[in-house]
Amino acid sequence: MRNLINFQGDAMECLRMAERAKGQEERSVLVDLARAWVLLGEQLKHLHDENVPDLSKPSPLN
Repeated sequence: MRNLINFQGDAMECLRMAERAKGQEERSVLVDLARAWVLLGEQLKHLHDENVPDLSKPSPLN
């Protein structure tokens, strides 16, 4: 599974490509793609955080 750092790297690469883009439409698509990578990374982090048990709270006794 890819991690948040890889998603951030992909987003940065899109932004670098956007800086070199010749047209406004191409630049806009690349910036939107960078945003999508960031959001995907945030969603993955959120899902990961939900699945990691909170070790600071004791488990209930049955």
